[in-house]
Amino acid sequence: MAYRAEPDGQYLYVLEGAVTSYSSQDPAQGSSPPVPPCILPLNKDTTQVSLEIDDRADKPSIIKISADHVRIEIAGAITAPETNEEILEFMRALLAVRLSQMSLIRGESTRHKLLMIQKVKPADVYQKLQKALKQ
Repeated sequence: MAYRAEPDGQYLYVLEGAVTSYSSQDPAQGSSPPVPPCILPLNKDTTQVSLEIDDRADKPSIIKISADHVRIEIAGAITAPETNEEILEFMRALLAVRLSQMSLIRGESTRHKLLMIQKVKPADVYQKLQKALKQ
């Protein structure tokens, strides 16, 4: 899980994925992990997903789900006019929703966007994203 390069070294190196905010053995958590904070319920009908986008991939895919964001790859350039359409179409197919249920809001930079999804619960979104991540 973690190590020091020197026995009395100043730095502790923690391996990626070694630290988590939940325990899979905690009965209160059930058999599945909680939904990360990057997938939030905004109200009873809307779920917000914080996205981080990498561009120029072979095909669109989910790279990583962390507490801060869902990291995806898209085939086009991040600055291309059709980028939002590519993201929406990829997420529509992945989440099995209609395009009319989704919208994208610009985030803190070009590579960060907020995806709003109507009538889908955060736990359902997370479950579908995890399934896509494993593929």
